[in-house]
Amino acid sequence: MAADLELERRINEPEMKLHLGGPEPDERIVGRRRRMLEMPSAAPA
Repeated sequence: MAADLELERRINEPEMKLHLGGPEPDERIVGRRRRMLEMPSAAPA
């Protein structure tokens, strides 16, 4: 879901992440998105 990744990149601003210790490196955002997409679906079959 490219739109989700782009949204995460847009909200990765110092003002938005101040309480979390600042913005994340892009590699970390991409890695988290990849792991989320690899997770099995939680939707009932």
